[in-house]
Amino acid sequence: TRPVERMINRLAPENRMRDHFIEIGHGENFFDFTSNVPFLIANNNVESLTVNEQVRQIDIYPTILDLAGIPIDEDLDSETLLPPTDLSSRSAYLRACGESLYGEESWARGIRANGLKYIEYPNRDWEPELYDLESDPMELSPVDDEYKENEMKELLPEEGLQDSKTIDIQDRLKDLG
Repeated sequence: TRPVERMINRLAPENRMRDHFIEIGHGENFFDFTSNVPFLIANNNVESLTVNEQVRQIDIYPTILDLAGIPIDEDLDSETLLPPTDLSSRSAYLRACGESLYGEESWARGIRANGLKYIEYPNRDWEPELYDLESDPMELSPVDDEYKENEMKELLPEEGLQDSKTIDIQDRLKDLG
């Protein structure tokens, strides 16, 4: 069996069927079992150390530029991960709109920050979910804290969800360099 399936089988029976375990793969959800991945940099100019701070995928591009000695455009919505000794955790925007979530009604978005994860389903009549990742790392029991929910919701981008079919891919690639 795959690691995720083994993890699910170890859960108490009442938690095995939580809906976020149904889709197993990137883009289908953003619970930590699919979205929390290690990030490694191997370069002679980077000292060997382990950093446990949360970083974002969008920070890879400016980090590569920094390693190559290329100036980083100040208009980027990202920042270099160097030097690693100066890193602090960053809020990470999450979006699930993979192939099995066909149609905007199934999309979800969220934010991971300050040891919490907030998830909302903008096109469904579902309540948002808030997880305390330190006390509930498998994200099985949402926390009922309206103040923290609102605090996390404020960290979400204002533009909301954008249909991937309307995104001009060429413009996005150009923005990435």
